[in-house]
Amino acid sequence: MLKEFEVLIERFSNGLTIGRYNNYVKVLQNSLIPHLERYCITEGITVEELFKKMISASHIIDAGIEYIKRPKVTGEAAVDKYLTATNEFFKAVIFPEWPSCPLSVVGNFQEYRDNILNKSSKSLKSYEPRQHLDEDGYKNLIKYLDGLSDDSLRNRMAKAVIPLILLYGFKLGTIAEMKRECFNEQRRTIEIRVENEKIRLELPYRIYINVQRIYDEKIDKTLLFAMAENQRPISDHFDTIIKNFNKMQENGKKITLDGLAKYAVINMFSIGMDPIVIRQVTGMKDVVLKYCQQEAWKRRKTVLKSYVNSQFRSIDAYNHFND
Repeated sequence: MLKEFEVLIERFSNGLTIGRYNNYVKVLQNSLIPHLERYCITEGITVEELFKKMISASHIIDAGIEYIKRPKVTGEAAVDKYLTATNEFFKAVIFPEWPSCPLSVVGNFQEYRDNILNKSSKSLKSYEPRQHLDEDGYKNLIKYLDGLSDDSLRNRMAKAVIPLILLYGFKLGTIAEMKRECFNEQRRTIEIRVENEKIRLELPYRIYINVQRIYDEKIDKTLLFAMAENQRPISDHFDTIIKNFNKMQENGKKITLDGLAKYAVINMFSIGMDPIVIRQVTGMKDVVLKYCQQEAWKRRKTVLKSYVNSQFRSIDAYNHFND
């Protein structure tokens, strides 16, 4: 790898959580970076010249096509993973360094998804989001969590973490990286970062109590949620709880932690929350957001008439013509 690319990747890596590092950096090292490196060598240009004036959509698309040709890539989800990693890399490193970059006018690299799929000769499995939690499942899950004993750290952690996922749609990786300083006992808030802004989310009382209990245990000096000193929670820690809950579900409905997060996102769409805000808070991929938005629309259609009228009544012009 050219030294200039190494520096850029290192700069990008420094701002990532462990989970995002594993997802983003490895994908870039196996796709975009080798492609751009070959281009620079072939054309005899510098990395600066590339990002300042030479790079185009075709580089992103062609590198994506090369990436999905890899034997281990079998599904369309790999395209989304590649484009998300590329998009985050450019936003975090390339655009700030070279504002005149030709691709800076592109809103989201996901718009290249169809180009990559259509130009690739490889047959990939279509993306099928896993089942999300429904309202009956939500009620059952809350009862199940309330019935868990407090004699194990895993149960206490589940009572704190799972409600955060159900309400805010956080990924477990996001929760695992939260620091103790993010939690404010007096204000009953937990701090997250959205873009470059810090936002303090007000915790409902029951969630606050369970988070405070973990906070008071001081399991780790830095991490708010930890299973042991410097040991972040991973999905394995919740496997037994989720499996036991799934056995209780009717009609064989099985959910995962991702399914709980989808429940939260569907609720966000249902109340009309801005999709950009949802994406920033949850870190959900566009394809999953689209799925959740469609599910929210199905729910909303049952009350479509009253919803449409209530929306129009909220417009100032409605009141003007109603005087």
